[in-house]
Amino acid sequence: MLQARESKSSIAKIISAIVTVNDRASGMLWMRKVATRDAAMVRLKMCEILEEIKTFIKTITHSFRSNQ
Repeated sequence: MLQARESKSSIAKIISAIVTVNDRASGMLWMRKVATRDAAMVRLKMCEILEEIKTFIKTITHSFRSNQ
């Protein structure tokens, strides 16, 4: 439960997360740990992963699942 003085956004900056890219065709999964759940940090990690595998990418679909 959140304390009265803490907001969800401040909690999200504290909690680490894992960014995943899943290639269904090959069954490959790439994972990177990020220090915070800040959108800018997650975006940078996602771009790093995609840069590594860009020669294999044909299409990209997006799936977002929130734990709220």
